[in-house]
Amino acid sequence: MDLKPDSPKNNRVRPAGLGSHTFVCATLLTSVGTLFVAAHFLLVLMSGWHPVLELSVHCSLHMLIAVVLLLPLSIVLGKRRSAVILGLSGAYLVFLVQPWSLIPVKEAAMDPTYTREIRVLSWNVLAGNHRLEDLASLIKAEDPDVLILIEVRPGLLDDLPEISARYPIALAKPGWQGGGIAAFSRVLGTEFRFEDFGYPDQPAVLATIPAAPAQAEKKLELLAMHTFSPLPILRTEHRDRQLSEFAKWSTSRQGPICLVGDLNVTPWARSFHQLLNCGFKDSRAGVGNCASWPRALGFLGIPIDHVLFRGQCQVANRRVLDRGPGSDHLPIAFTIRF
Repeated sequence: MDLKPDSPKNNRVRPAGLGSHTFVCATLLTSVGTLFVAAHFLLVLMSGWHPVLELSVHCSLHMLIAVVLLLPLSIVLGKRRSAVILGLSGAYLVFLVQPWSLIPVKEAAMDPTYTREIRVLSWNVLAGNHRLEDLASLIKAEDPDVLILIEVRPGLLDDLPEISARYPIALAKPGWQGGGIAAFSRVLGTEFRFEDFGYPDQPAVLATIPAAPAQAEKKLELLAMHTFSPLPILRTEHRDRQLSEFAKWSTSRQGPICLVGDLNVTPWARSFHQLLNCGFKDSRAGVGNCASWPRALGFLGIPIDHVLFRGQCQVANRRVLDRGPGSDHLPIAFTIRF
């Protein structure tokens, strides 16, 4: 192979001011990057065939960023083939990710027909979390009206008596291997119950929250869920079944409804789109990517902790906290108006 980047055989001219070594490195970077982007593009197209292929969907935003960086470079270097591949892949990723919807916008004013605002904090605290003082400190600082804790291990709540003291209404099902969940509220009239979406050992919690006393008949259904993670890969079908069962269940609900929790799926997967097809809105729109896992990557992570809503309600002040002591997830906080 002729590695001389500026030889006539390669039919490429080294850009002025670019050293030979830099040119070779840039060319190699573009070639390798294009290969990865092309492979990802093909895997995403085939993602519905097998759960292993579906994993590729979750890094779609990262690949779109790679395209944005590599496409101009390939044009400058005269790598037409790479430019075409990156252009086609980028066009599809733009359609899939819809990055324009994530551009922060001014928050809409509260609908005058809504009479109540509830502040909610949802957090996968990780079953092996032993930083209990920091955990309790974060919850106290946020001071939500409704608190959702996921991966609640047996004995965890006994070690956090201040939470029970702060929230008189609660429902919990501790468990190992990610199955534990607990919900707390200090909103008078809140009613909790478990909802089974195909897996009794890992139920969701449904909170029915009344509106202002003058509108006692108007209620919000806030459902907290933790789906199975897609690793090991055989659990993907169980995750998708949970989301599918929820989607069917939601069609029978008439009032405002909000789904919150660790759904173990990114917004670019087919199983997430079925929720949007049921009329749910993604609260990330107009806010940002809202990456929540893994915590160590911060904003470079992926969004798998979600807030979706439908009906006569509105999500405001949706954010991912910048710390999540002892967990691999960052907490999410928001205000629900109805």
